[in-house]
Order: sequence, then structure tokens, then C-alpha cells
Amino acid sequence: MLVDAVGAGIFIPFSLVFFTKEAGIPLATVGAVLTLSRLAGILFSMLGGWLADRVDLKSLAVVCMVARAAGYGGYLLVDDLFQFVFVAVFAVAGDRIYWSAHPLIIRRIASDRDRERWFGLVGSTRNLGIAVGAMVAGLLVSASEDAGLRTVVAVQALSFVMAALFLMLQPIAAAGAARVRGKKRATWRVLMEGPEFLALTLAKTQLCFCLLAVPAIVPLYVLETLHAPAWAGSGLWILNCLMVVFLQGPVVAVGETRARTKMLLLSAFCGITSSAIFFLAGSFSGTTVILIATVVAMVVFTVGELTAGPPSDALALRLSPEEHQGRFMATYGLSWSIASVLVPILTTSLLAMGPLWLWSGIALNCAVALSILGWLHRRPEIDQLNRELVLLARAGR
Repeated sequence: MLVDAVGAGIFIPFSLVFFTKEAGIPLATVGAVLTLSRLAGILFSMLGGWLADRVDLKSLAVVCMVARAAGYGGYLLVDDLFQFVFVAVFAVAGDRIYWSAHPLIIRRIASDRDRERWFGLVGSTRNLGIAVGAMVAGLLVSASEDAGLRTVVAVQALSFVMAALFLMLQPIAAAGAARVRGKKRATWRVLMEGPEFLALTLAKTQLCFCLLAVPAIVPLYVLETLHAPAWAGSGLWILNCLMVVFLQGPVVAVGETRARTKMLLLSAFCGITSSAIFFLAGSFSGTTVILIATVVAMVVFTVGELTAGPPSDALALRLSPEEHQGRFMATYGLSWSIASVLVPILTTSLLAMGPLWLWSGIALNCAVALSILGWLHRRPEIDQLNRELVLLARAGR
């Protein structure tokens, strides 16, 4: 995961620059193609869930890593629009199918009581890797823009090859493709058998909108709307990354002894609160006061981010029947996929209408999540599940 994340951190900051300068594709076209590929990614996520229920997880993960290497490496060969569309969709296919299988891989590696710590470790590791990768990319492009951009793409592709090698060395229990084949044929209708899982997925989708929107829009907001110094946007992003890297583990340890739905309720509340503080920062005068307000807002937002991931992942796995976990976790993973499609266009459109629209929209999503999670928290099935998870964590200590 660290190698994968470093590669992502190297590529993401300069991807648009590479597509427009090296591949010679207009920026508007790049945006349209990337949006199209993300929409296609929703279908590939569901395909990934179907495959995860039928084939060996380790083999699937390794094949996806190799496909991702081929896809991102293919960007170096792109010189027309058709090739760009094909490579973008191919790369997204590898991404989405892999991430559908990813939570099931962690389930195979980690015991029940350690699983949330693994999810937390993955989250902090990815933040660390992305931050390191972004710094490396900056150095490469600063040294030589043209050569640096092509090196960035090549290193991203190479990172997937290395990650595939590490996965090949990782012992991952084969969960039983044979056992699953012995059961009655699975269908997507099993998702409708209990409302709790779908409610959790819907709530996580609302939270994901906030979790993706704030880091994406805050740099532009603090520079263009609040007229803060140029370094403020990147400084807030670095603060967010460092908090996740160093605090995700301790937050998971604290959350293990509490109801998971309470941790998710805290996440939604933090999203509402941070949105209010970001908006109110625009009514303050003086650069110092504005910077303090945005730092406080980012800290509150990051607390919400820290309390959102591992608890919801653990609940989703527990609510998924073993023989259908690929389908269930692929559906749960749509929370990120759908939010990633909607966030760029909605956040920029709302900000263009005014700060009140932007932060009210983000807060509204968190408020919807808060109401769904409140209902979920009161469900007897979820109460029992919360108790089981807490007892597991205490037994592990």
C-alpha cells in the first residue's frame, strides 16, 4: 500500500499538466474524459465485486495491479483523443476492480479484532505515501518539466509493478472460492434482504462527499475567497495529511471500545461543524484571524475523517454474508466512486454561486448522513453488532 500510495502521490498533482502539455489534449476534454472514466468506474466496481465472489483474491489483486501498471504506463503512448479515452477507461477498470477486492484481502490477512487497526494503518500509510510522492514529483518536475512529467508517469506505472510483486509474496488465505461455488448461485438481490447495509452505504456516500469535497475545494476557497497567503492552501492540506498519518492509529484504538455508529455520528457532526467554521472565516477581518479559523476548521474536519473510515469499514464487513462479500463490499465501495464523480462539478458550481451555497451543500450532506446514522444506531441488529465489536476489542487488549 505504501508503494502504491507513493506512486499515486507522484502522479496525481501533475496528471492534468501531463495530459495537456505532453499529450496535447485540451483541458476541457481532459476533464470530460476523466469524468467519463469515473462513471465507467462505477460499473467496474460492481464487476470487481462479482469477480471477488468467484475467483482467488490474491490472483485477482495481482492481475489488477499489472493492469493498472499497463494502463498508467499507456499514458506515455497517448497522442490522440481515442487513445486517451481507451487508456483512461482501462486504467480506471484496474483501479476499481482492485479496490473492490481490497477490503476482502484485509479480511483474509487480519483477525476480527485486528481488522479496524489494519484499515486505520492502510489509511495512514496511504496519506504518508501520497505526501511523499507529491514532494518527489515536485522535485522531478522542477528539475526538468518535460522529462520530469514523463518520469512521473513512468514511476507511477512502476509503482504498480512493485506493488504486484509484494502482493505475490503476501500470504493471503484463499477464502473459498470452492466453498462459495458449493452454495446456491449468488445474485445481487441478496443486498435487499436487510436495510441496515444499504443504510450504512447511503450514509457513507454522504460522508464521502464531505471527505472528498473539503480537501479539493479548500485551497481554492482560502486563496480566491478568503484571500489568504499563497502557502495557506497547501499548508492546510499538509496539516490534514500529517494528522491522518500520526493520529489514525490512536483514534482507531480509542474507537475500538465504543459503538461504531457513535464514531460515525461524530464524523458527521464534525463535517457540519467544520463547514460552519470555514464559512464563518469569510466574515472575519485580518489575515491572522482568518488563518486561525481555517486551521481550526481543518482540524475539526480531520477528526471527522479519522472517525469515518475504519468503523464504517468494520461494520460493512460484519453486515456482509461471507459468501456474498464481494458484491456487498463492491456496493459499499460505490460510496467513494459516486462521490468522486460528483464532487468536482458540484463543489466548483456551488463555490461559483457563493460560499454560503458551498458550505451549506457540504453541511447538508453531513446532516443527511447524521439522520441515517441516528436511525442505524437505534436498530437492534446494529446495537448487537456494536456490542460484539467492542467485546472483541477488549478481549484483544
